Amino acid sequence: MSLDAGSLYNCINGERQYARVDGDRVVSISGFSSEAPEADGQTWLPVEYLDSQPFDAALHYRDQLTDQVVGDRVVRTFQVRAKRPDEIEWESNIQ
Repeated sequence: MSLDAGSLYNCINGERQYARVDGDRVVSISGFSSEAPEADGQTWLPVEYLDSQPFDAALHYRDQLTDQVVGDRVVRTFQVRAKRPDEIEWESNIQ
């Protein structure tokens, strides 16, 4: 089984991403940083990553991200889609 999106992207080398929000709309997402950007009257929330369903790299792709403000954070969800049977077989043949 592969690592979930949160394990891979929520915190890298002690740094995380932050999203600038306006109400329930995500305006921008920062690069990885140890602390939130200066507010200057703007709202910055920590970003968390999720998969839309359990992910297994042998069977799935991580596809398009959707962003949603959820309380005091922004959740970025990878849409997980199944690989076609021919893609799974092809990958198993090259290993």
